[in-house]
Formats: sequence, C-alpha cells, structure tokens
Amino acid sequence: EDLSFADAMPTKKLVNYLFKNNGNNTFSNVTKKWTSTGESYSNGGIQVDLDNDGDLDVVVNNINEAALILKNNAIETENRNNFISVEFKGPDNNRLGIGTKVLAYHEGNIQYQENYTTKGYLSSVMPIVHFGLGQNIQLDSLEVIWPGGKFEVLRNVKANHRIKVDYEQASGNYKAKSVQNKVSGFLANITPLLNFKHQDPTSLEFDREPLIPFASTNNGPKSTVADINNDGLEDIFICGGKSQSSGLYLQSETGSFNEIDETLFAQDAINEDTDALFFDADGNGFKDLLVVSGGNEFRSGNQLKPRLFLNDNGILTKSLTQFKDIELNASSISVIDLENDGDLDILITSDLIPWQFGITPEQYLFENDGKGNFTDISSSFGKELRLIGKVTAAQWADLNNDGLKDVVVAGQWMPITIFMNNGKKLILQEGNNLSNSNGWWNSIAIHDFDKDGDSDFIAGNWGLNTRLKASEQEPITLLSADFDNNGKIDPVVTYYYQGKETPFASKDELVKQLPFLNKKFLSYQDFAKATLSELFPEEKIEKSFNRQVFELANCYFENNGDGSFERHELPLLSQISSINDIAIDDYNNDGFQDVFLVGNNYEISTQLGKLDASHGIILLNDREGFFKVHVNPNFDVSGPARDIANVKVNDTEYYIIAINNDVPVFLKKNKN
Repeated sequence: EDLSFADAMPTKKLVNYLFKNNGNNTFSNVTKKWTSTGESYSNGGIQVDLDNDGDLDVVVNNINEAALILKNNAIETENRNNFISVEFKGPDNNRLGIGTKVLAYHEGNIQYQENYTTKGYLSSVMPIVHFGLGQNIQLDSLEVIWPGGKFEVLRNVKANHRIKVDYEQASGNYKAKSVQNKVSGFLANITPLLNFKHQDPTSLEFDREPLIPFASTNNGPKSTVADINNDGLEDIFICGGKSQSSGLYLQSETGSFNEIDETLFAQDAINEDTDALFFDADGNGFKDLLVVSGGNEFRSGNQLKPRLFLNDNGILTKSLTQFKDIELNASSISVIDLENDGDLDILITSDLIPWQFGITPEQYLFENDGKGNFTDISSSFGKELRLIGKVTAAQWADLNNDGLKDVVVAGQWMPITIFMNNGKKLILQEGNNLSNSNGWWNSIAIHDFDKDGDSDFIAGNWGLNTRLKASEQEPITLLSADFDNNGKIDPVVTYYYQGKETPFASKDELVKQLPFLNKKFLSYQDFAKATLSELFPEEKIEKSFNRQVFELANCYFENNGDGSFERHELPLLSQISSINDIAIDDYNNDGFQDVFLVGNNYEISTQLGKLDASHGIILLNDREGFFKVHVNPNFDVSGPARDIANVKVNDTEYYIIAINNDVPVFLKKNKN
C-alpha cells in the first residue's frame, strides 16, 4: 500500500551500452553490433570467464528481472586473439593479493592492471587480472609488484593460460629499483622569479551573449623578454588584466627581478592587455615596447588602442602620435620586415569586434619608416588579409625561399590560411590542402621538423576532450543573423547530435536572447523534438552569414614540398585540452627539434565544463616525421596557461609560463 503511489509513476527502462576500446585510448559504441539485450533496469555488472574458455563474459544484475548473462564468443572466431590471466597467492594478511600491480610487456607495448575485486556499483569480480594479447603468442615479460614493494619478473610467458604468482617467490625491492632508475627531466618547476600575479575579474560575457560557446574575455596574460638597457641581462614585461597594471621587471646581476616604471603603465591599468612585444622600432639600438589590448570588455575608446613605448637609452616613454586613430580588440602582435628594407613592420591581429561575436574584425598591417613612425597599409599591402576572419595567431616564415617572409594565420571559425609575400602585397595561397582546416585555432609554431628543407608547422586547437565533435560531414556552425528582427545580430551555434543538427544553446539560453521561442515552444519536450528549420525561419537560416568548424584536433601539418600540406593529428595525450602556445627546442639533444605545449581554457560554456586536463606536455621528434609523448613527472603547468617565453638568468635558461589569474610558472631547462 505504501508503494502504490510509486508503482503508479511512469517508468523508463534504458539500454545498456557496450563500448569497444580502439587501442588508442578512444572508444566506439558497438552496442547494436555486439549484442541486442533490449531495455532494462540494470544496477550492477561484472566481467568473468564463466566457461573457462579464455574470454570474459558479462553478468548484469537487473531489478525485478532475471540477471542478464552475455556469453563472449571472441575465442571462437576465426582470427581469435590470445590472452593470459594472473591469479595471486598473497601473504597471510592479504591472501588474495588485493592491490597487487601487474605490468605485461610485449613487442614494445605495456599493459597495466591492479588486482581489485570491487568494480562499479555493488559489483565484485574474481581476484584475477586478465590481459588480452591480440595475436601475440607470448609475453616478453610480466612484472608483478606486491603491496609493500616486493616484486618479481617472469620472462617469456606463454599465452592462453592462467598463471599463479606467489608472494613468497618475489625477492626484488621495487622502491629501490624506482630510485635507481630515476633520471632528471628536461624541465623542472622552480620558485617564480617575479613578484606578479595576474588578476582579471570574471566578466559578464555569457550574460551579455548567452548563445556563445566560449568567452573572449580573460585571454591574458602574455609576456615578452628583451634586454631593454643593453646591460647583457634579459628583462621581462608581463601583461596585466583589466584594472591591473602590466609590469616591467629589470634583471639584476644577482638574477633577481625588480619592477620599474610602475607609474608609466599604471596610466593604462584599466586596459586588459592581451599581447606585448619588444623590438627596435626606431633603429636606435634599444628595444622599444608595443602593447595591445582587448578582452571584449570595451566597445571602443582608448582601452582598445595599441600603445608604443619608445626606448631611449633604457628609458621608456609612451608615444602620443602612433596608432592614435586605431581601435581594435587585439589578439596578437608580430613584427616582420615586409620589404627587406631593414625596418621592422607590424601585424596586429584581432579575433572579434567587441560585443559582436559573429562579426568579422579587421586585421591591421603597419609599415615602419625606420624612425618608429607607422603607416596603416592594411588596405593595400594587406588587402587580402584584412578581413580574412577571427584571427588569434600569426607566424612568419619564408615558405617559398624567395627571401621574403610569408605569413601563416589561424583563428576561430576559419581555416589555417597562408599569405605569400611578393614584396608588394600579401597574396592568398591556394591549393595547399588547408582550405577545410576550419577550427578554433589558438596558436602556431613553424619549423622544418623533418629536416627535408621546407617549413612544417604545428597548430594548437580546441582538442578532442569535450562532447563537441566536428567534421566536414557534421560541422559545428555559427549562424549570424537577426533572427528576432530587433536590429541585432544573433550568433546561433549548431552542432550534430546523433546525426541531427541541433542548437548548442539550451532552451533557457536561447530564450534569453530570442524570447519569441518561449511562445513558439511551450515545453522543453517540444523544443527538444524541433528541427533547426522549425526553430528558425528557413529564409533566415539561408540568408545568415555562417562559419563552420571541421577540425577540433591539435595538428601537425607536414610540408609536402610542393606548396601543399599533409595533416597529422598529434598524439592522443596532446588532445586532452586546448593548446594555447607552443615552444620549440631540442630537449634531448638529438639534433631534431621537439615541442613543448601548454593550454587549458576556463572561459567556456557551463554545458562543457572547463578545459583543464593539460599540465604541459613535451613531444619528442621521432626523427621520422612525427612526434611521441615524453612523460615527465618533474614539471607541472596547471591552470589556463596562455603563453611561453624564454629568459636567461645567470647562464641558465628558463621558461616563463603566463597563467590567467595566477602567478607565472617558471620552468628550468635541463640541457643534460
């Protein structure tokens, strides 16, 4: 009687899912292919070899129904795979050997398992570990590490049987072995050398534009390094957040850094500085400083104007004449001698127009007269580049060996794009296999990684560690149109879910900006069933200005030598988060350049959660045209890392990793 009300409630049984391990840390849904169990109320499941044939069967507990037993027929297939299982005889206080670690080595591969019986909710398995070996008929070795540190190694272990290991037979000391094998890493954390902590208050961007998948605020900080007073010591400038002064730190002979010119930079503390660069603008032998701002906080005004600080014998003075008529939400600075005339010209990129997510911003190219006076040549020399898209990064290199530096640009909702420099203008390169590389790109690094005489590049993207997927067949799309006829452009983002194009924003988010949908769809159920054309008028969709994303992976683009590039996804551990900056160095001294990657992004929709899995990663050049992950426990770069800079202190090289809303991370470079 007490349960009569509960019995009357509607019920919904669900399908149990099976996922196949693809062998590269990704999984494929094979539920329909491997079994058809129907719907049930299941609350526990285990794997166990019920028929002792060497493959693992599945037992699932169901509520108010018989248990479900799935017989595994893998061992009976024509191309059957091999296995080995391990049973444990532990000491008196742990007879089942719970917590024992087992590593199986075969043909350069390693499998690792721990002996634990508890698996999932209210489920327990036998105290046996099971390894699938594929077509391998024996293990090279099997390493067994007991709780407490005793271990033994079994060699040339034959496949397709169960072996029993005994605690009493283990004679090695794994702790001593670990200490003996420990080596220093390529990078190591040290105490930060700067008394600086980036501070950037949380913005209201998602309230202002509820339909966007990620924010464009809090993009700092960046840092830049130069010897500003020509004393042979490198100094550091680091960008501040909104309402925080940027800082210039002078290195002393003892290797300490002292802040100078606080008043000079405090004048512009309201700005959110997004990039900075030292270069000799006026040719007097001292490095001048260019600082740009953005952050999508201000629609217009002085807060969006580039600032040039001219250096006279180590003394910086803010120029009042340069860039005074330019306002942009800047994303990066690069300097280049466009015409080989000995003067350093400037490219300032932009990734958005403030408060207008879906509108294309302008990119600015400036010519230097050699005296630190800059002329805007964006509509002439940079005409094809000017409205290319929402650019976040640009790198220069001589791609065709004509003595002039060309530019590779990347950004959001756009392909990686190359412009060739003929000394008179930048010309869009076509036929390079990059036209469909549209992504949410953050960074680029150019180098001849395979030593074949041409420039390859690595590009940092969003990564593959969210529920969002993108391809040419099922892209992420940005539809920019005035969907509610209020005179304002609405950025509607769509993606594909189970083969159906659907808005990224939830109903609650959509009606904040498009209230008419509340009347059109009274319930969440009706909204969930609606197609895109039912949500928005077809003519609005057709007339919208749309951009697409086909690629979310972090990639290496190999130059084929004929002007085209071949795309390679970076190793899987490089895909666990975004890549915001890339450093190039030969960490293992083998003559081939390796890369160091940093990333993460916290300023994204709550639907996705933070991109926070990266702790910094080194990819070693395999000398065959690709990279392999180097696992280094000696450094950690957590948080939203934005930028990598190099600084030398007392003949030792360090990386400065600029972290959003935190102190910078300093890594010592070990060259041994």
